[in-house]
Amino acid sequence: MRNLTFLILFFLACCTGKTENARVDYFSKIHFSKDTVLINPGDKIIFLKSQLFGADKSGDEKYLFNFNEDDHTLERINLDELRLEEKLPFEKEGPNGTGHSVGRIKVLSKSQILINAMNHCTLFSFEGEKLMKIFFENFSLGGHPM
Repeated sequence: MRNLTFLILFFLACCTGKTENARVDYFSKIHFSKDTVLINPGDKIIFLKSQLFGADKSGDEKYLFNFNEDDHTLERINLDELRLEEKLPFEKEGPNGTGHSVGRIKVLSKSQILINAMNHCTLFSFEGEKLMKIFFENFSLGGHPM
């Protein structure tokens, strides 16, 4: 409770400030834009439940890779042709398994992808072969355990 009181007082102190120098048109020069891309999935369905949160582009930015948690595949989307090119199957369990939950993915090269989970990250080939697994509990960041 004491920490919460301190946090509220700190927040209130940070929010107080003089606004007499602020111009009326201060935010009028800020412009936002968004771009919409339409992808042809063919006879398949693109996984958008995670809103592409864990997706990553290839190094040459020609492909978008998105992990589909429903059928446990890696979707390769061709950004030049705007179409779902293929779905690369991955195992959920077993020696080459990704596990039940897949977080973010990172494309490292044309043949390797890093898949992050809650307490580890795993290096895979695009053929679904597990190359290396690293557990976060063995590492620290500046003396603080991760």
